[in-house]
Formats: sequence, C-alpha cells, structure tokens
Amino acid sequence: MAKRYLGIDEAAAKLGISKDELNLLRTKGEIRGFADRGTFKFIEEDVNELARRMQPTSDPDVPMIDG
Repeated sequence: MAKRYLGIDEAAAKLGISKDELNLLRTKGEIRGFADRGTFKFIEEDVNELARRMQPTSDPDVPMIDG
C-alpha cells in the first residue's frame, strides 16, 4: 500500500494545532517531516499516531483537573 503524504496545512488541521506548533513538534523529533520544495510533508500514518498520542489519557490513576 502506498504511503499518503499530507501537506503541512492538512496535517496541522487534522491535529487541531497551528503550522508553527507542528513545525516545533517536527524539530523536537515528535513527528517526521519530509522537505518538499520549501515546505514539509508528513506521512498520514505518522499524523494519525501523533493524534492518538495527543489524546488525553483515560487512565484511572491520572487525577482529573477541575477547571
């Protein structure tokens, strides 16, 4: 199966974050980005995995924060 690549705008929108925050995560090594003519592309599977990691945990040992 061929890998599908997302442009930075689409990847950031899918994650619900800004392009700047996505670039910061890329520079920290949280997600792989591939240079493409002055911008970056991201493998859709990597974006989906990062989205899962960004979800709040449902671990019962993690205290709830009232706010």
